[in-house]
Amino acid sequence: MPPTIGAYPLIGKVRLRMVYYLETRSTDPYYNLAFEEYVLTHRTEGDYLLLWQNDNTVVVGRNQNTAEEINADFVEAHHIRVVRRGTGGGAVYHDSGNLNFTFLTDARTYNLARQLEVITGALKSLGINAEKSGRNDILVDGRKVSGNAFYTSGGKKYHHGTLLIDVKTDEMAKYLTVSPLKLQAKGVSSVKSRVLNLKSVCPSLTVPVLQNALVRAFAEIYGSEPQHLSEADFDAAEVARYEAEFKSDAFRLGTRLPFTWQAEARFEWGSFTLAARCRRRRFTPTLWTGRRLPVQGSFLKAAHLRRRHWRRQHKKLPGRQETTSVNF
Repeated sequence: MPPTIGAYPLIGKVRLRMVYYLETRSTDPYYNLAFEEYVLTHRTEGDYLLLWQNDNTVVVGRNQNTAEEINADFVEAHHIRVVRRGTGGGAVYHDSGNLNFTFLTDARTYNLARQLEVITGALKSLGINAEKSGRNDILVDGRKVSGNAFYTSGGKKYHHGTLLIDVKTDEMAKYLTVSPLKLQAKGVSSVKSRVLNLKSVCPSLTVPVLQNALVRAFAEIYGSEPQHLSEADFDAAEVARYEAEFKSDAFRLGTRLPFTWQAEARFEWGSFTLAARCRRRRFTPTLWTGRRLPVQGSFLKAAHLRRRHWRRQHKKLPGRQETTSVNF
């Protein structure tokens, strides 16, 4: 990194917080997610805005079961790359009509409302009436144009998301497998009907135009002109090391357990899936994936204790027993 990164210049007796802007020139999802992770880990001070694009990619949430989220046969036949990101949430499809953003900062200066204001402010400067909805989405005319997710590592945090400019929504519906309960909760019948391309409300919009609007909004809302960095300012060999992990099948695909029964319910905080496998006189370890419960820690501890108690009480019983797994 250059020596200026993380510096706090003195203006009179006031120390200003630096802001930085950078973008990747790659459309490779493994590289882009590795670069994002590298910047988070190695940045020292200041606030960063990173813009990037993936082409023909399905990105699953960190805690998701990949096999349940994608149409595997269709994805493989069309050579779509599958990658797992570091944040939770649902699976998304990226192509060249989508622009991704990441805000990277410290936990003590992290401000989600301000970060989302950069996104909505940029869109409004282009005549697009965007509004925040819930914790994760930005809507235009009641339909989703941006989904957001969040990550914390020690005292550092990032918030990243998508902006649908001119995504092939027909292809999106083919690659993703979305729970009917989730669509029902959103009041829509399909993935395609839930989302909206920004180009449909602003026909002249392009990726470079939106990038410029985001940088201007970032400068205005953060009160300082961002210093423009490039990929050359960072350690390419170290980024490659991160990239290798994102490419690994162990991280991308995880392990699929052969359950024979599954049921799902949806709540205000997200979805809950219970999967079970009948196996004679054996209780296998519980698998937890997907969205978090509001009381995940205590819930998991209680479930673990109950499982130990169940095994002590039933280990001598003959016949078939059920084993369980949950997915949020």
